[in-house]
Amino acid sequence: MIGALVVDIGGTLSFDVLGLDGRPTSATIALYKPGSAELLAPTAASVDAVNTTLDAGAYAGTTSNVSLAATTSIEVGRSYLITNATGQAEWVRVTAVTDGVSASISTPVQYTHATGSTFVGTRLSYAVAAGLCDTRGRNYRVEWTYELGGETRLASTMFDIVRRVWPPIILSTEELKGYTDMASDIYASESTHGEDFRQDIARATDDIKAAIVARGFELDQFIDPFSFKPAIARRVISNWASVGRNLPGNFQDNPETYFDLSQTLADRALTEALATNRTYDESNDGAVGSLERGKKIASVRFSR
Repeated sequence: MIGALVVDIGGTLSFDVLGLDGRPTSATIALYKPGSAELLAPTAASVDAVNTTLDAGAYAGTTSNVSLAATTSIEVGRSYLITNATGQAEWVRVTAVTDGVSASISTPVQYTHATGSTFVGTRLSYAVAAGLCDTRGRNYRVEWTYELGGETRLASTMFDIVRRVWPPIILSTEELKGYTDMASDIYASESTHGEDFRQDIARATDDIKAAIVARGFELDQFIDPFSFKPAIARRVISNWASVGRNLPGNFQDNPETYFDLSQTLADRALTEALATNRTYDESNDGAVGSLERGKKIASVRFSR
């Protein structure tokens, strides 16, 4: 998804350096207006503060709690890169942090990593001041330049300056329960699975946002994004069904049928959310007028 900053407020732009080459040593950022006029000359960007090592071995296929020399700045839900002395590297997603001790990860490590193996974050970021965000518009450009592995590398991303942005999570794990057909024992270990559900919700939220944009709407013009909670919940379930995860007991022997059903319900929930939405600021003037409130922005079309 394209990044977004709030007009006259600003915000933070970020870029995740992927691959297995490690953590950038330095970075700069430059910003350009639509049409390529310079908004911000190249200036230093922040490199991820997570740069630590394992203080105990992590063993392939078994270790899902990684002992670390430090846990400062590690964020639950984010992915980090572990690299051993032989150069074997892998991404792990953190599901919990014990301050100063360890990080739990979503699945056991693929390789064995001895004490001293590196554990790093690769995110670049920059806090954009309000003064640079005084004009709403689409398709501003970011040019990231960073040093990695002795090379200078470049990357470009885009962002908009808008009236409002969606929260990253607008549906809680507790609310998700009300939409599922799963047995209650799926939630019996909330401490173990709760964070995984939040990540599932975040992914489904991104899916719904992409689907809304694909239908020709601008996300920032929905004054109340919380009206899409049912659609997000149904998308979580559909995503689970696509990989055979958390199937209800009566569908254990027929996962394809459950996937078809969950996909239909997910599509229907989004269509209904759009058809009944009364908070779309079509004129983009910052408010929903009487004509906008009375207008359906989409017609309900049930597929399959």
